[in-house]
Amino acid sequence: MKTIRKFLLTLSCATLGATSMASAQSMVGGGALPPKGWFDEVGATLPSPWSYTFVGSAAGKRAFIENEPSIHGLVDENDPARNPWPSTQTVHFAGTQIPLTQAELALYAPNEIQWGPLIQVPVALVPVFLPFNRPGVGEMQLSVAQVCRIFSYQPGYRTWGQLFGTADIAPISIVYRQESAETTALLTEYLAEQCDGYLPAGYAFTRSPNFEQAVQSALPADSVGMPVSWVATLGPEALLDALAAGSNHMAYVRADEWPDDQPDFNQFASISGYLATPVNVTSAQPVPPTLPSELSEPANWAPLHDLSAPGYQLYGRAYLLVNQCYLAPGVEGEVKEFLQKLINPAGQLPDNLVALPAAWRAAITNALLDSASGYALDIGNPDVCTAGGRP
Repeated sequence: MKTIRKFLLTLSCATLGATSMASAQSMVGGGALPPKGWFDEVGATLPSPWSYTFVGSAAGKRAFIENEPSIHGLVDENDPARNPWPSTQTVHFAGTQIPLTQAELALYAPNEIQWGPLIQVPVALVPVFLPFNRPGVGEMQLSVAQVCRIFSYQPGYRTWGQLFGTADIAPISIVYRQESAETTALLTEYLAEQCDGYLPAGYAFTRSPNFEQAVQSALPADSVGMPVSWVATLGPEALLDALAAGSNHMAYVRADEWPDDQPDFNQFASISGYLATPVNVTSAQPVPPTLPSELSEPANWAPLHDLSAPGYQLYGRAYLLVNQCYLAPGVEGEVKEFLQKLINPAGQLPDNLVALPAAWRAAITNALLDSASGYALDIGNPDVCTAGGRP
């Protein structure tokens, strides 16, 4: 996106023709896990064969930015052997939970001259649940302050009795992911944004996909490593197993990692009176960008949480990365169709993902799918895509 301008391609006609043929064979992308089921469901309705590989947000973004599928793990999902794509295959799109960083945008900048503006757009919301397992505790209503102090092991918030004002001396055992995990990144983003006013001076959470690194700076000074009552696990399955096996455990899990597509939301802690229901996650969304100067900047499509909005604030977003312009015939149309179907689902999204609110759907449609706005930001805009696009 950024500043919209006409751009020139230096490719020869022969190279252009060869690349167009390769791109037309399949719509290829990769990235984060949360949107994979939704992407695959919608992608199956497109005219071209569809292939989306789960490689994680970081690898998916790099594959798209560099247009290099093979070195970042993208494979042909329609091939029973799942062979890697050749380096000549175009990466048409990517999916990510983690918005593009300034460093990643700078990495793409040299390619913008030939490939055209990059678009980053949210397509779904990804709640993070706080499940708990404590016999006799039927519901868990937490304030933001309590969430912050439980995850920072503050005195007075270490046992179930201290939390609820009872004689229960069982410790609140946090079950956490020990490996680098995007779910942890969403949790620590929330804690870093929300907890400044609820921790002692000089203590704070750090934004990180590594739980121990993120929490260490918030723990009391006398803490050596993680609290002994906390439980380290590897992967979402092990976390859920540990949660079920314990009798005093609390955990965090991304919505698509929860095994039930129709969860009882009372299994999860509410925060500030809001359960993690789709309605409450939707109502927590900030106002979308509307001005042309805002709409042309990728970062404005990935705003921070609006802490004043009423709703469940512990969530992330699934983003789609595409180009405004593509060389191969028909690709721009399929990308627009894909985005249009993603933001306008016919029913409930799979994997406990949550659809965007109406204001965000309208903003995306007006800016990126419809040329009537006159902003020249829409995919395939003829005034911008005069000389080429993503090969």
